[in-house]
Amino acid sequence: MNSEEQLYYRTGQAAQMLGISEEKLRAYCDAKPPLFPSEPTEGGHRRIPREVVEALKRDGLPDLPRPMPQSNSADRESRPAQVSAAVRSAKDEVEILRAEVEVTELRRQKEQSLDWQRDRDARAAERQNEERRVQKQQKAEDKAERNRRRWEAQWLQFAADLVPDFAPPEIHLTLPLRISEVLQKIEPDTPEKVSKRFVKAAVECLLAPWRQQVANQTEVAINAVITTFMSPNAPESWRLRAMAAARQAVKALPRFRIERPDAPSRGTRCTVHCARVSARV
Repeated sequence: MNSEEQLYYRTGQAAQMLGISEEKLRAYCDAKPPLFPSEPTEGGHRRIPREVVEALKRDGLPDLPRPMPQSNSADRESRPAQVSAAVRSAKDEVEILRAEVEVTELRRQKEQSLDWQRDRDARAAERQNEERRVQKQQKAEDKAERNRRRWEAQWLQFAADLVPDFAPPEIHLTLPLRISEVLQKIEPDTPEKVSKRFVKAAVECLLAPWRQQVANQTEVAINAVITTFMSPNAPESWRLRAMAAARQAVKALPRFRIERPDAPSRGTRCTVHCARVSARV
């Protein structure tokens, strides 16, 4: 053994001296950075300086770092990229979901706004329809009222034409009230023949007392005239007084044609005319 070989130990010798396996010794030598120095030989082996072996034998071997497998190293290198991509994807998904939530909320608010608008328009349309209905109904009622007043005025005119102008004033004043009472019981669409019958009946009832009074006065005057002219034995003074009484009675009579109360429906009519009677007298 030469002096150079005494300064270095082969890996097998150094491993035997340190009490470890040759593979572990090579791991110490291959560590980065190496835990102790070694030199390669021309044959491709390693040799370790003697002072290094003696120091390690004296101080003890350091802890050998445990190298990770090559596949794990690749996983460590690819994992940050995968985590970053996952994080970015999660962030993108969160943004998408947030956007969808905002869109959904905006759509809900829009629908609520549209519902409120539709409800408001519906209420406004309902109010307008109700106003139109009320106006139409009011117009119809006003028109019906005008037509009824016109109808009542026509029948009142018809009734007034049935009353003589020389009838007492109280009859003319009472006529509108009587006709109005009768017309309240019938409608404008009642047949004209029926309405005319009611109006005529009302006028006849109103004129009946007055006609009876006129008939009685006429009867008195007629009897006075007949008695005067048909009694040849009556004194002259009686005849003169009878003529005067008849003349006064006849003057009190109106100039109109009237039926006697006791005459039949198609019986004889008694005509009294003041001027004619006066001429005869």
